[in-house]
Amino acid sequence: MVFGRGRGTALSEQQQPNAAAADDAMRTRPRSAPGPPGLLSPGPASLTAAAANDVSCAPLPAAAGSDAGRKPKHLPPFDVKRHDVKARLQDRSTAVVDLVSVVDAPGDVMFDLLADPHQHERIFGAIESANAELVSEEGAVRKWRLDYRARWSFWKVGGVCDNRLWMTTDREAGTVSFALREPGFLRTYEGTWTITGPDGRGPGAAPRRDPAATAASASQSAPISAFHGLGGGGVGGLAGLFAAINNPFFAAAPPLLALIRTPDKATHPLPLSMVVETAATPSPASLAVPSRYPTTIQIRKAISPKISPPYPINQVLKGHASGQVSDMLEGLLAATAKKIALEEGEGDEAGKGHKRVGGK
Repeated sequence: MVFGRGRGTALSEQQQPNAAAADDAMRTRPRSAPGPPGLLSPGPASLTAAAANDVSCAPLPAAAGSDAGRKPKHLPPFDVKRHDVKARLQDRSTAVVDLVSVVDAPGDVMFDLLADPHQHERIFGAIESANAELVSEEGAVRKWRLDYRARWSFWKVGGVCDNRLWMTTDREAGTVSFALREPGFLRTYEGTWTITGPDGRGPGAAPRRDPAATAASASQSAPISAFHGLGGGGVGGLAGLFAAINNPFFAAAPPLLALIRTPDKATHPLPLSMVVETAATPSPASLAVPSRYPTTIQIRKAISPKISPPYPINQVLKGHASGQVSDMLEGLLAATAKKIALEEGEGDEAGKGHKRVGGK
């Protein structure tokens, strides 16, 4: 942007083409990502035209602009099947972000990293220091007192701020919630992460039913027609069987043994008592670990600064907040990939050591 045009001396003939080219570049330059629904579309001469691409996060740095509808920038080695971000202003200065991401990554590893506040300094690069104190623990629910010292920046201004939060984790539900303990640099900060597996439950959720009770209920009530499609289409075959057994939307496991016909009585299925007795003894195949993928991450966050920016600058808060949430997810995915790689490396070293001890 050229300031002072038309004042003082006129531009030389050599400077005029360069100035015109710069103006064309400013008008036609691509943006990093489309803005969320309702984001003010700034004019070429307005203040927000420069601000929309210069904004970053507080306290965690974010990409410029909004992340609505885009995938994370630096993808770890995981397949991201879905990544949706929506942002809106709840009031003049409170930005609300809703993110849903479906990733082929182990949800238990992701949850354990996020639920451990001592890992946050390694996961989120903008956190300079973090102190955590476990306040209470009741079953799968833990409550922590957090004190963060983090870098922040807004447009061309930046610094370091202290944030005091409560963090509550529930491994069975797969939730990690943050709430501002006392206002400071931020006036409002509330966020809830929900991490669930393909069955819609958290990493620490207990089995819904006893296998024997499930088999008995299935043999009495489940219709045969409900299981004809397991052999083909979609997952198919044995994989389809386990998907149906572990699917929480099925009231009970399919009584496949009830469909087996004996050679001498080809027109009659096995007796119900034999079906229940056989199904009550799980086979090694039925004890297979259910699939850990995909993992669904849902994030809802509300944030507002202590000082409310005036309109129309406050519109930038939406892109600012959505960029922050997406970058936090990227950091968690990167930390998950690193932890898996370390565990696999340790396993390989242990295997090599075992071979050396055995003399092979």
